[in-house]
Amino acid sequence: MESEKVMTSAWEALSTATFRVNVIASMIINFAVNFGFEWATLSQWGKIEVKDFPRLYMTKWNYTVNSCILMDMLLTAFFIGSLTTLFATNGVVQDIKKGKMTPIATSVTDTFLWKLTPVRVMHLGIRSMLMGIWWTVVAGLPTIAIVAAALSGTSMDGVSYAWLKGVWAVAVCVPVNIFMFLSCADERLHRGLAFARLVEGSAAADAPPMVGRVARV
Repeated sequence: MESEKVMTSAWEALSTATFRVNVIASMIINFAVNFGFEWATLSQWGKIEVKDFPRLYMTKWNYTVNSCILMDMLLTAFFIGSLTTLFATNGVVQDIKKGKMTPIATSVTDTFLWKLTPVRVMHLGIRSMLMGIWWTVVAGLPTIAIVAAALSGTSMDGVSYAWLKGVWAVAVCVPVNIFMFLSCADERLHRGLAFARLVEGSAAADAPPMVGRVARV
C-alpha cells in the first residue's frame, strides 16, 4: 500500500483502539463461555448442588460431564485459537476499510520467528485451523503438563476446575488476539484500499480523468 500510511511496528498496532476493544471483548467472552459452560456442565444445568460437583481427573473419564481434563484443555485451546481468528477477523478488517485504523506493514511479521507461526497465512479458513493447532501445542500441552504435575495422579474438585478453566481461557485469548490482529491487518490483505477509498469518496465528474472513467464503469 504505497499510497497510504501503514503501521510499522507491532507495538503501534497493538496500541490502537481497535485492538483494545477486541482483546477486552474476547477476554469477557472467553471467561463467560468457559467458566459458565463448565459450571453448567458440572451442575448438570442446575440439577447438582455445588457441594456435590464431580471431581475431574487428568485422563480418567468422568461420565457425569463426559470429559476429562486432558481432552477438555486441548479442545479449549484449539477452539480459542481457531474461533477467535475466524470470527474476530472481520471486525478488524471492517475498521481498516472504514479508515478507523491503517494496515500493518508486511515487514512487521516478515521475520524468522513470525514465519514459524500461522500469522502470515493469507487464507482465513486455513489460518484459523492452523491457529487452533498452534495454540493447542503452545498453550494446551504446557498447561496439561503443569496441571498433571500439580495433581500428581489425584483429582481436582469441580469448582476449582471451573475457575481454572475460566481464568486460563482469559490468559490464552490475549496472545491469540495479538496473533489474530497482526495477521488480518497485514497490508497484503488490503492492497488497493487507498484507491478504492478515492473512488468511493469522490464524485465521478469531479475525479481526475482516469479515476472518472473507472468510477463510471
